[in-house]
Amino acid sequence: MSFTLCTSGAITQKAGIGVSTSGALSGGLLAEYSDQAEGFLSATTRYDWVGNYAKIGANFKPMLADAASSLAGAQLVAFDMSGYVGRGYANDIINVLHDKATRIIRDLNDDKTRTAMGAT
Repeated sequence: MSFTLCTSGAITQKAGIGVSTSGALSGGLLAEYSDQAEGFLSATTRYDWVGNYAKIGANFKPMLADAASSLAGAQLVAFDMSGYVGRGYANDIINVLHDKATRIIRDLNDDKTRTAMGAT
């Protein structure tokens, strides 16, 4: 299941410049955050995006990648905030990532969007 919707590089990129080196270089941690994000997307939209990934149109896969990497990136920021300018800055990154994911989830729950994506 890990890294079906997004890559480990996308997760660390979303976490920003202050990301913890130990977190960003931990394959196991990134895989866990990827699994959690993929599971969360499937649960909140009631559709198995990972299992049905091949059915999704190529133009819509980046949307899934954006949502999954945003969710996992927020987890990576929260893992260790010591490398950021301050906790407030780290929390701002988390808030931006959660907002992105929330907007995409809203779209993924729309029947017309799902039909266009091939998720029928």
